[in-house]
Amino acid sequence: MGASDSITLDMARERTRLLGFASGRDPLGDVNDLHLAPKRARQRLTAAFRAEERNGLWTAAIVRSALAAVLTLFMATLPGDLPSRLYSTGIGVVFVGLGVFQALVYRRNSFPGWIPFGFVACDVIFLGLVGVMPNPFHVPPLPLPIGLREATFVNLFIGLLQVAFSFRPVLVLWAGFCSVAALAGVTAWMQVQPGVISDPGWWHPPAWQVLSPRYFDPMYVPLGKIQQEMLIIAAVAIGLAFLVWRSRRLVAARAVAERARGNLARYFSPKMIDALERRDVPMGQGRRQNIAVLFADIVGFTSLAETVPPEEAMELLRAFHARMEAVVFAHGGCLERLAGDSLMASFGVPDPGPHDAADALGCARAMLVALDAWNAARAKAGYPAIAIGIGLHHGPAVLGDIGTERSMAFTVIGDTVNLASRLQAMTRDLGAVLCASDTLVVRARTDGVAPELLDGLVDRGAQLVRGREQAVHVFTLSAS
Repeated sequence: MGASDSITLDMARERTRLLGFASGRDPLGDVNDLHLAPKRARQRLTAAFRAEERNGLWTAAIVRSALAAVLTLFMATLPGDLPSRLYSTGIGVVFVGLGVFQALVYRRNSFPGWIPFGFVACDVIFLGLVGVMPNPFHVPPLPLPIGLREATFVNLFIGLLQVAFSFRPVLVLWAGFCSVAALAGVTAWMQVQPGVISDPGWWHPPAWQVLSPRYFDPMYVPLGKIQQEMLIIAAVAIGLAFLVWRSRRLVAARAVAERARGNLARYFSPKMIDALERRDVPMGQGRRQNIAVLFADIVGFTSLAETVPPEEAMELLRAFHARMEAVVFAHGGCLERLAGDSLMASFGVPDPGPHDAADALGCARAMLVALDAWNAARAKAGYPAIAIGIGLHHGPAVLGDIGTERSMAFTVIGDTVNLASRLQAMTRDLGAVLCASDTLVVRARTDGVAPELLDGLVDRGAQLVRGREQAVHVFTLSAS
C-alpha cells in the first residue's frame, strides 16, 4: 500500500466515524464504553470532571457563605429581645463558618473522597435542626412542633442547591437522602416528646384536607404535610441528579465529537467538516459543479531524498505538509490528497462559494510567502532552500463518494483536476513557481480578487500541455 492509499484509507475511516455523529446516533453510548473512548482520553475527561466538581463545590461554598453572611447581618438588625436575636445571629455565624471551612478544604488540590459526603451530612443535620427546633429564647416560648408546622423544610434545599454545583449526581442523591432521613428522624423524635400529638399511623393525608380538630392544637405534628415535604425533596433530588448526569453525559459526548472533529481537521477544512456534520447520509454518488483545483509539488525532491537519511526526508515532508495544510485551510480549501512531496487542494468543495477561484489564487500566493519564511529559517539552520511548483485551474468536476458502504472516500475527478496537475508540472518547463490557467485568472477577477494577488502574473499565451491536443492559455509567476 502506497502513502497515498494509506492516507485515503485514514480519511475514509474518519469520514465513516463522522457519519455516525451526523446520523443522530449517540456516538458515546455510555461514558464508560471502553471501545468508544480511548483510555488516555477517558482519563483526561475523568480528571476534568473531578477538577470541575472541586471548583463547583468551592464556588458553591463561597456563594453560600456570602449570602448567609448578608442574611445574618439582616437578622441581627431585626427588632426583638436581645437573647433571641443573639441566638439567630449565632446560628448564622456558625453556618457562615461551616461554609468558609468547606471552601478552604475544597480549595486544596486533593482531599479524601468522603469529605464532600461528610460536609453534606453535616449541613443537612445543621439545617434540619435549625429549621425544626424553635428558638429557645423566644418570648413567649414557642411550642416544640412549630418548626415542623411551618415551611422550614425549604432550608434543606440550600444543601441540594450547593451540591448541584458539584456536577456529581451521586452527591446530589446523597444530599436528598440525608435531607429525607433528617426530616424523618426529627419527626420521629418529636413524636415521642411529652405533650406532642400526631395522627395514628405514619402515612396520613395532609391535615388541611381533613381539617382534623387536632390540627389547631399547637402541639400537633402534621404527618401528612411532612410526608409531602419528604416526597418533594426526594423528587427534586432525583430530578437534579438526573439533570447533572445528563449534563455530564452531554459534555462527554461533545468531547468525543470534538476529538473526532480534530482528527478530521487533519485532512479537511472546517467548511468541509461542517458540511459532513450536517449530512445524515454520505456525500452522494456524484454531482457536477465548478471548482478550483490547486496542485503543489516540491521541486527536485527525488534527488534531495537520495542525499539525506530517510528520517530527515520524512521530517522535511512533514514540515512541508504542515505549513501548506495550514495555508489551504486558512483560505477555505479542502485538502484532497497528500502524496509524497505533493498535495492537491480544492476550493468550492463540497459546496461552491462566491470566491473559489480567488481563494485558490490567494492560497497559492500565501503558500509562496510561507515557503519564503520557511526557507529563511532553514538557511539560518544551515539547510538548503526548498522550491515548489504550483498549478491552478478552475472548471467543472465531479464530486462524490467512492468505495464501499463500510469504507468510503470522498474524491474529486475530472479534466479540471488533470489539467491543474499538468500545469503544476509545466512550472519546470516555464521556469515559474506558479502556473495558472486563463480560466482561473479570469474567474478570479470576476470574483473580485485583491489586485495585489495578480501582481507579477505574466501572460504566457497559449501553451501546449502534455497529454492534451489543444493548447491552454496560461499565466505564470516567476520566483522572486
